[in-house]
Amino acid sequence: MARQRAEEAEAAMRVSEAGERTRREELETLMAALPVAVFFAQDAACQQMTGNRAAMDLLRLPCGSNPSASAPASERSDYAVWSDGRRLQAHEQPMQQAAASGQAVWNSELQIVYPDGEKSQILGSASPLFDASGAVRGCIGTFVDISKRKRTEEELSRVNRTLLALTESNRTLLLSPTEPQLLQDVCRNIFELCGHTMVWIGYAEDNPAKSVRPVAAAGFADGYLETLHVSWADTPHGRGPTGTAIREGQPSQCAEVLTDPRLAPWHAEAVKHGCSSSLALPLLENGKAFGAVTIYSRAPDGFSSEEVKLLSELAGDLGRGITTLRLREAHQQAEAALRDSEARFRSIFYHSATPMAVKLPDGRFLEVNQAYCEMLGYSAAEVLGAAAEDFTFPGDGHAAAAMRQLAAGEITAIRAEKRYLHKRGHPVWCDTSVSMVSNPDGSVAYVIVQAHDITARKEAEENILKLNQKLETRVLERTVALRDTVKELKAEIAERQRLEREILEISEREQCRLGQDLHDGLGQELAGIAILGDVHAKRLQAEAHPLGDDAAKIAAYTRATIDSARRLAKGLYPIELSRSGLLLALKDLAAQTSARSGIRCELQQSGATPSLEPSAEIHIYRIVQECISNAVKHASPQRICIEALACDSMFVFAVTDDGVGFEPAAAHAGMGLHLMNYRARVIGAAIVVERPTQGGCRICCQLPIGKPRRGALRKSPM
Repeated sequence: MARQRAEEAEAAMRVSEAGERTRREELETLMAALPVAVFFAQDAACQQMTGNRAAMDLLRLPCGSNPSASAPASERSDYAVWSDGRRLQAHEQPMQQAAASGQAVWNSELQIVYPDGEKSQILGSASPLFDASGAVRGCIGTFVDISKRKRTEEELSRVNRTLLALTESNRTLLLSPTEPQLLQDVCRNIFELCGHTMVWIGYAEDNPAKSVRPVAAAGFADGYLETLHVSWADTPHGRGPTGTAIREGQPSQCAEVLTDPRLAPWHAEAVKHGCSSSLALPLLENGKAFGAVTIYSRAPDGFSSEEVKLLSELAGDLGRGITTLRLREAHQQAEAALRDSEARFRSIFYHSATPMAVKLPDGRFLEVNQAYCEMLGYSAAEVLGAAAEDFTFPGDGHAAAAMRQLAAGEITAIRAEKRYLHKRGHPVWCDTSVSMVSNPDGSVAYVIVQAHDITARKEAEENILKLNQKLETRVLERTVALRDTVKELKAEIAERQRLEREILEISEREQCRLGQDLHDGLGQELAGIAILGDVHAKRLQAEAHPLGDDAAKIAAYTRATIDSARRLAKGLYPIELSRSGLLLALKDLAAQTSARSGIRCELQQSGATPSLEPSAEIHIYRIVQECISNAVKHASPQRICIEALACDSMFVFAVTDDGVGFEPAAAHAGMGLHLMNYRARVIGAAIVVERPTQGGCRICCQLPIGKPRRGALRKSPM
């Protein structure tokens, strides 16, 4: 009994130790997978520390290093920890504080400075670990990299200032009475609200030098702008952000002024005025830049993508505001020009050879010229005051609805062909254009009518129409005959394809039948002969008969014949295909090929194989079988690889050998490839023949699985 209890205790101890190892392994796996940096101090002084992979990555130390800032000098890593602008000593860091005080330290924001000068912002917490007596035995700390969050907060602050500048500039667009005042106010808003070093606006001059003329600025010393000599030509003085933005019509940014070779002409002035980065935004009118807003920042890469987007919006609004101010001035000039234009119009109207008329919105004639009267055969007195319908040929009032829309101001112009009624009663075909002239309040003042006599043209068109109708009748007759021929041809092609499929199916069935007959008939008979031969050989050998060895050879030859018959039966009727599926059948085919030919043949699979119809599987099997057979017979390869590759939209079977290879164009002359192509078309696949760069041959059967064709993919059960 004592021995039994000892054995039970020993077994329990082994189980406990195994459980402990499992828990330790699980903890180590969890710590390695955690994205949070976790440090373990193994002593109360925090001199010996370990950390998970995230911890080592945070400090940029190799795994297994001692990351403790309290470690001996020979083991100490060369990084610094800062807080509130001051470098922390080892005892001031969170884990050392927690271990020294015996109390947890939460959410300390720190900055790590690496040996190469790069910095990371981190958020850390630490908690002491106690032994059974309550004494501190170590510490655990967790740290998260918050550099991205800090950068986001800083960028958000800049974006908010830019939004305020955008709002103020939009208000300025509404209130500024003149263009110079508008430009100066916008420069001041960007300078004061966004906090950038300098801002200026320049217009592109259309002169030989393609210079950029400063028109407004903020933050510049007197006379500085005149020393810039900026151009928008593709020259050294035009390849800076300002010239590039105007030339290309897109924002142009420079992250480092002093290192950017495009700004070499201005490096000295940039250093003098504290400019580290710049941004130029084009001012556009109808998609073409006529100037640019250029902004300078003290910080390298001082413009975030969101800030660039908002400042681009500001520049777009400014471009539209400038255009609006210019349009307002142009409108005033246009009103004066309109009065002159009306006087000229009257002169042209009455002396024009084109029939013209002016009508009121209700359709009554207000004015007509002499050509219009001659076209209708009436005098001006007979036309003025009359309605347009009085001179419209009966049945040609289809334009009346459009005229009502024009009179209501819904449309501004009409062009139509219509018939007028001549005083003598015959129709006059005219190409008529009607346009609206508005009052200042937008209502219709009158409409202007221009008419061109096209009677001769309409008569010619009528004759052409009759000829076209005859031609269309003849074409229709020929089309009907051609359609019947095409229909018969399609039916013949469909019947041929049906017969080909049927022949292929019959061939497959016959192969299967022959394979079964070889296996179940001839194979069984040969097996019986082999057994009988073995029996007689053993009997003759036992009697020391001289024919005993010959009988044994006959039995061996019979067994070899059985193996050949079975391989032939498998080739004709792949039993593995129906029993175990396509992939196992191909694997068996590869094994048979290796055993039979001595050539290394293997199957490689990638991706989940889709479920295929049995008919599709047998076609793919036969295609692969034909490829392997051709490679063994003609290519003399050392290795044959069967690949089954599945992706989202394609299922690919490929056979690659390292043999002598051949030209893909010559391959299409063979009967085997024609049969493979036909089998592929039956299941909606395609055959591609390639010659790899390293030699040999590669034949791919590509079966689309995104949109399966009939007979290719197996239907899911409902």
